[in-house]
Parts: sequence; C-alpha cells; structure tokens
Amino acid sequence: MTSGIVCRLAAALLLILTVLACEPSYDPPQNPRPTPIPMAGLDLQYLDYSYPPTGISGDRYVARGSEGEVHMGDIRTGEIRQLTDDGRKKYGPVISERYVAWTEHHSPSKLGKGRPSSDIFVLDLDSGEQRRITEVPAQRAQLDIHGHRLVWRENRYRGTGYDVYAYDLEADEEIPIAVRPGYQGSPDMHGERIAWSDGRNSPLLGTVKEGCSNCPENTRDIYLFDFGTGLEREVVSTGALNAAPTIHGNRLVWLKYAVEPATASVYLLDLGTGLEQAIAETGARHVRQPLVSGRHVVWSIRWACDVISSSKPGNTGLYLHDLDTGVTMKITEYVEPTALMGDGVVIVTERCFGISRLYAAFLE
Repeated sequence: MTSGIVCRLAAALLLILTVLACEPSYDPPQNPRPTPIPMAGLDLQYLDYSYPPTGISGDRYVARGSEGEVHMGDIRTGEIRQLTDDGRKKYGPVISERYVAWTEHHSPSKLGKGRPSSDIFVLDLDSGEQRRITEVPAQRAQLDIHGHRLVWRENRYRGTGYDVYAYDLEADEEIPIAVRPGYQGSPDMHGERIAWSDGRNSPLLGTVKEGCSNCPENTRDIYLFDFGTGLEREVVSTGALNAAPTIHGNRLVWLKYAVEPATASVYLLDLGTGLEQAIAETGARHVRQPLVSGRHVVWSIRWACDVISSSKPGNTGLYLHDLDTGVTMKITEYVEPTALMGDGVVIVTERCFGISRLYAAFLE
C-alpha cells in the first residue's frame, strides 16, 4: 500500500513538472535601461550622473547636488566643483560666462496660493559675490540666462497668471517683459532677444487649463522682445497651441500642437527671412522642448520610465537634426531622456530610479 501511494505521488509530481515546463516563463517588467546609440557616430564624454545638469555655457554646466547645493562641471574633463555651501536648498540653476543664478523656496504666501514663494539669487563667478535680486513674494521658475541678463516666469500679480520678467545684472535693474492676462511662460533668451509662449488670446483664459502646456485647445502664440529696440512683437500666431520656444541667433524653434490627433510637431522660424518650416512631424504628444544651437536642433519623444503600458509609443528617444544637411539621427532610444544644448554639444541625461547615465555628445 505504501509503495502504491509513493508511485501515485511520483506520477503527480511528474505531471506538475511537465505542465510547468510547457508554460512560458514570466519575467517581471524592468525599468528601461539606458541605450545610447553608437551608430550616431558622435564622440561621447561620460559625466557624473550624481549631478544632472540644468544649465550650460561653453564647456561648463551647473547642477543641483543631492544636498541641494549648486555645483559646476567641466564638460571636457568631467571635473565637478561645488559653488555654494550655505545649507539652503537651490533649484534650477543656470549659468552664463560670468554668472550663475538659481531660485530658493520660502514659506507659503497668500500670493502663492499656499505654495512656497521663491527668490532668485545670483553668484558672480569673477568676484565670488552672491546676492538676491528679488524682493516681492511670487513663485518663480523657468530661469534662463545669457550674458549679463536673466529671464524667468513668475506669478507676482493676481489676475494675470504667470508673467515674464528679466533682470540686467550690470545695470542692477528689473525689466517687466510680458505682464498680461493669461499665461506667459517658457522664456528663452539669446543675445538681445527673448522668446516666450503667450496665452493672452487663449479661449481657456481664466480656466484651470489656462496653464496647460500640451492641451491642444489652449491657443498660445509666440512673442519676441528685443532689448535693442525695446519692442515686443508677435512672431507666431496660428490659432493653435504653440509652446516651448527656443531661440539662437535668427533661428527660433518651438512645438506646434494639432487638435486632432493631439500631437506635437517641431517647427523652425527664420527671424531674418520670415521663412517657417516643419522640422519633424513627431506623431506624439509627449514631446520635450526642442533646442536649437547653430545648425542643430534636438528634441525628445518621451514616456514615463516607471509606466509600463501597451500604448507606449515606439519612437521614444532623443533626436538630432542638422539644418544644413537635413539629416535627422537618433542619439538614444531611452524612453525618458532630457537634454541641454550648447555650442557644438548636447548633454544627455538618462535617469530612472537607480538606473542613470549622463554624457556629453559632441556635434562638431
């Protein structure tokens, strides 16, 4: 009897093992790994991913360290140097040839609708002097700097949404650039000009979607301010959502959204000739701000790295377009890359939880 039970148990075990062997194996989904594409043929310099950059100028970039202080890195050598050490957390540092600027958050204010207000601080790299340039409570973000001028977005006044301000660090003077009803934001500056996305004519003015940056029904135009003439002018008005402008010399790039389907295309405007052209019909909605420097334009199609979905677009990654040759190449297939662009170089960040990579791709 005992031997019969043993035989039956052995037969049952053999059946279970046979079934398991026939079942397909299951591997749990993994966070996407960084995948730079060597076929791009670009020289790469790997950098310390502990310091993801937020600003670039020449061969230098700035980043916020894990302790909240500002650090400066050398793109060519990878050397990192800490610039601040006062224990106050800094956000969104940017850099020009001489200056580094960032924001610091403070206690919530009524003006900030219960969220922290913030001030802007500037460090002079030549003298080592650090100073605060803002006094009025407001939420400030989206800093950009070029030469001795700084530009940002803030919500100082009730009823006007977010506005654009600039500061001349040599003249020690604040300059209101666009203080209008509706959303004014995403300012970008090069030389004597500032470009920004402006919702003063949006049908969503006064609604909760007024500040939506990828809602196709949220009509926005692109405006330009010239310090040389002191004049503002509208340069892109299509009756659509025009967002995330970047300017370099006479070239302006931005995202133009279609309503149906709700996808973004990368467009270029030559400010000298007025010629406008589509650089990329991405077929995607989640497109990161395009950047232009010299003859190159970069943009990324993104998908949240921690989201596994069958609807994820298959063309995620960072793209580089050469305006002289018309050739577009893919730098990385990573699903959520970010990029900073300087003269002849793009810094790529691939980061998702514990998986990180940071490198500079040289374009020249």
